[in-house]
Amino acid sequence: MYSSGTTGISKGIVNTHYARSNFASMTALEFRIDITSISLVTTPMYTNATWMTMLPTFLVGGTLVVMPSFDPLKFLEIAQAERTTHTFMVPTQYYVILNHPDFDKYDVSSFKYMISAAAPLRQDTKREIVKRFGCGLMELYGLTEGIGSTLKPEDIHRKTTSVGSPVAGCDIRIIDNGGKELPRGEIGEIIGYSPLLMKEYYKQPEKTADAIWLDEMGRTYLKTGDLGKLDEDGFLYILDRKKDMIISGGINIYASDIEEIISKHPAVVDSAVIAPFPMTSGSRRPWHW
Repeated sequence: MYSSGTTGISKGIVNTHYARSNFASMTALEFRIDITSISLVTTPMYTNATWMTMLPTFLVGGTLVVMPSFDPLKFLEIAQAERTTHTFMVPTQYYVILNHPDFDKYDVSSFKYMISAAAPLRQDTKREIVKRFGCGLMELYGLTEGIGSTLKPEDIHRKTTSVGSPVAGCDIRIIDNGGKELPRGEIGEIIGYSPLLMKEYYKQPEKTADAIWLDEMGRTYLKTGDLGKLDEDGFLYILDRKKDMIISGGINIYASDIEEIISKHPAVVDSAVIAPFPMTSGSRRPWHW
């Protein structure tokens, strides 16, 4: 399975059969998928996120309905006709479906759980999904390499800004730049351990070694490159990519905070904030593109 390549060229992620078997059973448990489930597949099958509902549905003997390509109106038509119970989508898909002028003409009450991942959901969108679909919403933070957390329906209102607690069998910690574990509430790099962890990056031993952090028992944790914090209840909050954090006047500024503010403007559908490139002296051109 290949990573999305957010930090450069995509890396091949080698998985064992043991890890993929655990992936199927643990996501079935996490997303409450059983033999009665009808999962609607709306995203490309080459992405690991698609497998989060596809593989557990196969495992338990449920039903899969696959869209050849995504279209918001087709989604509504299929959901009504097939009485689908589960789906995974990225935030942009939720935005266009909720804003479709014919949304209220369709019966989508069959949905039990909807899952979002790949990018943060805005707080107002989380509430709108729950209200208009009338089902449970789960937001997932995870890496193809094999760690993750989920914000479950029971916590969606009291922990709206978090991405939930570690998935079953997973442990998440926060470390500083020196690799020292940080206490709850402090910001640092997110690392994780789980039975889903990859074996290695394909033919990239140096990158594999760089991604490893060992705990006091010698267990292998994965460094995510993401900045976040854990609250007193063990819920995870994502702030930024470690390399993308904006520093202004010695103050750390997180893109997600700025995006949340921009997105509250009624004229803004969606936004993405990135750190500016460093500029050369006397030039407005960045050093690299």
